[in-house]
Amino acid sequence: MKFVGLLLAVLAPPAAPPPDISIERLDDSAFRIDLTPVGTASIAALQAQLFPSARLACQARKPVFGRYRLAGGSLQQELICADAVTGPDPEAATQDPQWAPTAADQRALLAVSYAYFAAKDAARYADAYGFLSERMKASAPPAEWQAGARDFNEAAGRALGRRVVEISWYANPADAPEPGLYVAADYSAEFETLEFVCGYVMWKLLPDGRFALVREEQNLARRRGAKPMAEIDRKPLRARLGCKD
Repeated sequence: MKFVGLLLAVLAPPAAPPPDISIERLDDSAFRIDLTPVGTASIAALQAQLFPSARLACQARKPVFGRYRLAGGSLQQELICADAVTGPDPEAATQDPQWAPTAADQRALLAVSYAYFAAKDAARYADAYGFLSERMKASAPPAEWQAGARDFNEAAGRALGRRVVEISWYANPADAPEPGLYVAADYSAEFETLEFVCGYVMWKLLPDGRFALVREEQNLARRRGAKPMAEIDRKPLRARLGCKD
């Protein structure tokens, strides 16, 4: 029996090395976390590994995972320490012509945008649907909306990167269905089987300070062949699709 036990020990595969996590402070409310190795795990599984470190870094504030990118066997993850996930006072913002968003307002918008992206990328479709405004829900029933999100995920493969590249605030825009404070977050994204994805999410600030998704636009280019598209072709295509960097 001792011999058999020794033989099994020799044949057993070596234990996987523990992940290496490093944290770098970017400013008083943001950090960059690097995680190595990542293997083939989903972004949701990797972020779950990072959550204890994120909570410790943010202390009393709410930890929110922001932009991220999987590259070279590692995850580069931005952490936002948000004071809250609600926006400014919508009445003050729409009535005061001198109003401008604060850094906390920008962080709140980033927090809700990345929370929405995270739910979609992790196939938590019911959670993602909960971000939609009542007007959007009326035009897209849950089963129909979730089927579209599921089809995209299955075709796109694993999410490899998300980043919000521009934030634009609008008070009582003329083309909006109703007055109020709106904010658009333009983003760029990477997926395993797509050349690139870009678009924007438009939010409306509700009277209680919460953000509701009122519009989403997504453009993409499908990959042709094993090699990525040459930059000379990629750049003008992104421009035609309205992608921002």
